[in-house]
Parts: sequence; C-alpha cells; structure tokens
Amino acid sequence: MTRKKNNTTDKKKTTIGKNILRVGIIVLVFAVAIVGTFIVTDRCTHNTESTGEPQFITVTVLGDKIRLEDGTTVDLEGLKTYLDTIREKGELSTVALITDTAEPADTVLYNKVVELLSKYGIECKEMENFPASSDEATKDER
Repeated sequence: MTRKKNNTTDKKKTTIGKNILRVGIIVLVFAVAIVGTFIVTDRCTHNTESTGEPQFITVTVLGDKIRLEDGTTVDLEGLKTYLDTIREKGELSTVALITDTAEPADTVLYNKVVELLSKYGIECKEMENFPASSDEATKDER
C-alpha cells in the first residue's frame, strides 16, 4: 500500500500567495481609481476656472465714432448700454481704449468715453486738445 503524502505547507504557500496577489491587485485598482478621480476633478475645475478669466474689451475711438471689438459702431449711449450688459454678466475687467492715428479721435468724444469708463471703475487718462493731424500743427508743435 502506498501512501500519498499530503504536503500541506505547499498548499498553504499557494493559498497565501494567491491571497497576497489578489490584495495587491485590489490595492492597485483602488490606487488607479483614486489618482484618476483626482485628475478628472482637476481637469473639470480647471475648465470652470478658465471661464472666469477676465475679459479684455477693446474700445476704439475713430474720429467722431466709437467702434467696439466686434466691429460695430456705436455712440456714447450705445457704449454705456454695452458696458452695462457686460457688467451684469460680471465680465467687465479690463478695457483697452484706443485712438487710431489714421483717423484721430475727436478729443471731446474721447474724453467723454474716458469719463464714462471712470463710472465703471476703469481709469484712463484724458486726452489733451492736440491737433488732429500734422497739417493742423503749428511749427512749434512739429
């Protein structure tokens, strides 16, 4: 009669090894899930933060006209309405006020725009009454 030897230590080692492998895989899966959650959350919050970035608004005074950044031409009252709309959205941050040398700004209109912007908390320097072109400049001013 032959007896089979049951090697219980080999079975225990195999069972312990399988359990350690299972626990290791579970820990790895949870670690990947947690890191992935942080990455997705960071991406989502980054996108919402970028929508809150300040909007730069360009206002150009061309002669006796005011041109907005989208190319529309408005008067002083139209500019006030435009700025009110942007302020209600909470996007009024920075305004670039430009006067074009090809079509120099009317000083009175330019200064009225500066005064209007100051009501919105945007400080600009008023324009002194310079001649509109070099043709109108005196010899001392050239």
